[in-house]
Amino acid sequence: MCVALLIAAFSFFLGQPQVFPRFLRGSALLLVPELAIVAAMIFWLIRVRYPGWSRPGAVGQALLAPEPPA
Repeated sequence: MCVALLIAAFSFFLGQPQVFPRFLRGSALLLVPELAIVAAMIFWLIRVRYPGWSRPGAVGQALLAPEPPA
């Protein structure tokens, strides 16, 4: 879904600069949405690949069986 959104954002922001005000045409500000989408895509790819990366000390915990209740 991120790739489709990235293609749509490229088509709108960079493919049709005439819909934006004159000061934005040819500006680097039109690259901000594309960079945000790429950053979100990389973030989610890492988050899905390593599910316990955000909790300290939890790396690899998803692979361990849970302890039985006491």
